[in-house]
Amino acid sequence: MKIAVFAAGLLLAVSSSGAADKPPHHCAADALDKAAKLLRFHLEEDPDGVKLTAKPNEAAPEGSKQDEWYLESEVTVVSSNENTEDLEVNGGLGKVPFEMHFTYINNPDLCDLVGQSIMNE
Repeated sequence: MKIAVFAAGLLLAVSSSGAADKPPHHCAADALDKAAKLLRFHLEEDPDGVKLTAKPNEAAPEGSKQDEWYLESEVTVVSSNENTEDLEVNGGLGKVPFEMHFTYINNPDLCDLVGQSIMNE
């Protein structure tokens, strides 16, 4: 029984470590571009003023304002079916987080956006 539990734990560890090495979604760059435009539309901000960060809790760079808009550089696939894929991009203003979802047609050759939403978490 101990061997079975150990083997199951090892399998879980190997499968979860492989997920981190997964290449980014082929529409990730398009989703980040759309996210900056969506923030600009809702907040009437210049898209060049939206900063791209690795994580929202990252310390603000020296000399920057705490209330700057940020966009996380990680794009997550939150759902996928045979027709569409939903990608999630997180961003916000200072400590106010926003979650943006972009729905693309499930086609590895195209990045056709068919829907989008923005929510305050």
